[in-house]
Amino acid sequence: MTRLADTTADNVVGAVQGVVAGRDAATADMVADFLDLPNVNAVAALELAEDLGLIRCDGNCYKAASPLARLLNTPVLAQRAAVLRIAVEAYEPFRVFRELLHLSGEGAGTAAQQTRALLGLAAHRETIKQTLLSLGTYCQSLRATAGGNHEVRFELEEDFTTLLAGAVAELAEAELRVRDWMSERARNYVDHSSVLQPLAEAYLKVSQSDSRGAVVSAGNAIESYLSQLASDMSVSVAGATGLGAKVDAFDRARALPKKVAAIGKYLSNVRNAADHGVDSDIGAAWTIRAGTGEDYLRISITFIEITTSIKDAQPYAV
Repeated sequence: MTRLADTTADNVVGAVQGVVAGRDAATADMVADFLDLPNVNAVAALELAEDLGLIRCDGNCYKAASPLARLLNTPVLAQRAAVLRIAVEAYEPFRVFRELLHLSGEGAGTAAQQTRALLGLAAHRETIKQTLLSLGTYCQSLRATAGGNHEVRFELEEDFTTLLAGAVAELAEAELRVRDWMSERARNYVDHSSVLQPLAEAYLKVSQSDSRGAVVSAGNAIESYLSQLASDMSVSVAGATGLGAKVDAFDRARALPKKVAAIGKYLSNVRNAADHGVDSDIGAAWTIRAGTGEDYLRISITFIEITTSIKDAQPYAV
């Protein structure tokens, strides 16, 4: 029988944001920690995000499977609704449910039961109803009315194209700003998808006052960058899981001066403080200051500039 996860639209969007932040190493445990949810709830959100075509599972890790996944990283709810609507309206269980709800007039419970029967869904009809109503109301395909009923809506509150264009424009502007901060040498060297894009996402997070998210995104960019740099500087990072372990590998190989390695360790420590929940050393989670996100992003770019110059045997400059 076909699965339909018991989750909410908010959790699906959050799970996709966690996967994008985690790049190619987002596990269910990481997403659960990212959302501050029990593992079972995170897995349900990931399953539905996968069924919507937004992400894909590759072994134990989840990866973005659609450009829509990155576009969900916007603070504007109407833009997220427009992006999610594209995926939701291509999702067969929702299409069938919405059509039955619109044509029969028997209510969401009946539409859910009929959808279950027609598609052979394994979930209970109440789970089907609540999950599909959550998706529909979030993306404005459905609207709650008096008496606990719902009506089908075929238009967004705002122009659909304008909302999508706004989300795309914000990401494009963020990438241009990051490129402006970088030298031509660094711009031409770093990988676009694994380094430049998450740096742009970090810039966008800074503009959204999401300092913690900015640190996580930029930290992911630096970890990917070190993997790229390692292959060009003959440094083995095999088995070096995490940003700190990769910095240590460069340090052991004496591939970077001590002062530069110390910058890398700073980036690792701050990323861990932002991303790893309760710190056993202090017995609490770290608060990330409002200005830390921008500081971290700028130091990340400085680290890239320094190490790219070292790779190319250019004069040392901080």
